[in-house]
Amino acid sequence: MPPFRSALPDRARLPAALDVLLLVAGLLLLLRTPRFVGSDGTVRLDAVKALAEGRIPEMTYSLVMPLVMLPLHWLGGIRGNREELLYVANGLLLALAAGVLWALLRPLGGALVRRFLLLLVFGSMAPAHVNSFYGEMLTAVGVVVGLVAITLRPSRGVAVAGWVLLVLGVVNTPAAAPALALVAVGHVLWTRRPWALLAVAAAAALILLDLRLRTGGFSSPYGGSAGYRTVLPYSGLPGFSYPLGFGLLALLLSFGKGLVFFTPGLFLPVLRRLDLRLRPAYVLLAFFVAGLVLVYSRWWSWYGGYYWGPRFFLIAGVVAALVLAVRLSTPERSLAGVLVTLGALTLSSWVAAAAVLGNVGQDVCQANGYALEHLCWYSPEFSVLWTPLLYWPATTTAQQAFLVLVAVVHVRLAWPLWVEVVRRVRAGRGELVSGRWVGARS
Repeated sequence: MPPFRSALPDRARLPAALDVLLLVAGLLLLLRTPRFVGSDGTVRLDAVKALAEGRIPEMTYSLVMPLVMLPLHWLGGIRGNREELLYVANGLLLALAAGVLWALLRPLGGALVRRFLLLLVFGSMAPAHVNSFYGEMLTAVGVVVGLVAITLRPSRGVAVAGWVLLVLGVVNTPAAAPALALVAVGHVLWTRRPWALLAVAAAAALILLDLRLRTGGFSSPYGGSAGYRTVLPYSGLPGFSYPLGFGLLALLLSFGKGLVFFTPGLFLPVLRRLDLRLRPAYVLLAFFVAGLVLVYSRWWSWYGGYYWGPRFFLIAGVVAALVLAVRLSTPERSLAGVLVTLGALTLSSWVAAAAVLGNVGQDVCQANGYALEHLCWYSPEFSVLWTPLLYWPATTTAQQAFLVLVAVVHVRLAWPLWVEVVRRVRAGRGELVSGRWVGARS
C-alpha cells in the first residue's frame, strides 16, 4: 500500500483529501461539544490553579496532568480566561496525538493511517473522553504514542522521547504500573536487551516522588477508598477487593462497561495481517491492555464510577481502531471474515455516536446513594450504548454535526465491505446453480 504523498495519482488524492477533511472537522466539532467538568475533573482543575500559585496541592490523583496542563492555564490567562483552554484540554491532546501518530505511522501507508485515525475519532470511545478533564486521555496518549515511537524507532531521539512519554503516561495513572511491567518484559523478550526494565524503575521512582509531594508520605490515598454499600455482595469494600473472576467477566461482557461491546475490534484476529514494522507496537499495546484488565478486575471501582462506558480503557479503544484499520486495509479470505469486520465496524461507529451523546437516561443509577447503579453496568436497557435508542436526548448543533460525520465516515469505510458481500453472495449463488460447493473459494 503506497504511502500518502503529494505524488499520489489523481484518483487517489481526492479520497485522501476527504479523509483529512473529515478528520479535521471531527476534531474541531469535538472541541465544541458540551463540557463536563466535575468530580475528578474538578479536583484536577483546582490542582492546576494551585500549581500556578506556587502551591503543591494535596490530592488523590497524580500531579502529572496538572503539571502538563499548566501552559494551557497560562495561555488562557493571556486570553482573559484561565480555564478556557483547560476545558478543551483533552480534545487538544487527541488532536495532538492524531498529528504525531500520522507522522510516526505514515511510512506504513497513508491509507492505513487515515483509516486508523478516522476510526479513532469516529469509531471509538474517544469522544466520551474529550468532554471532561479526567486523566485517561493523557495516559492513553502517552502510552500509545510512546509505544509506537519506541517500536518503530525512526531515530534514537524519537525512541527516547517515546520512553519518556510512556513513563509519564503510567505515572499519571499509577495503577497502570503492572501493565508497564508486562510491556517491559515483552520488550526485553523481543529485543533481548534489558533496557526496558529501566523504564519500570523510573516509573516506580516517579510514582513514589509524586506520592510524597502530594501526600507527604508513601501511602496511597486510594488504599482506604470504597464505594457505597448496596445490595451487591462485594460493594462497600475498599481497595482491590473485587473477585478477579467476576471482574474479568464484567469488564469483558457487561452491557454497560464490557470491552466486547465498546471495543469490538480489540477481539478480532489481526496479527498475521500486520506489517512486520507495526507488529511489535500492536503486541506491546495488547500486553498493556491485558495488564490493565487484570489490575482493574480486582479494583472495587472496576466500572470507573458514574462515567460513560469503561472509563479506564481508552487505550483498548485505540488498539481496537488500529485492528479495524488493518482489517479494512487487507483482503478478507471468506465471507464470514467480511461480515465479522463489517459488524465490528458498525458497532464501533455506534460507540462513537453514543459517546458524544453522553450519559443518557442514567438518572436512576445515581439515585438513593447509587443503590441501583449496577443496572447501568449490567442491564442492556440502562447501558449508555443503548439508552439513546429509548430516550434520544436534546443535542447541540456541534453534536448533530458530529453524528452526521460519524455516519459519513461509516459509509466511507463500510462501502467496500458491502460491495464485497454482494460480490461473494453472487459468486456463491453461481456456484450453487452450477453444482459446485459454495465454500470452495473461501
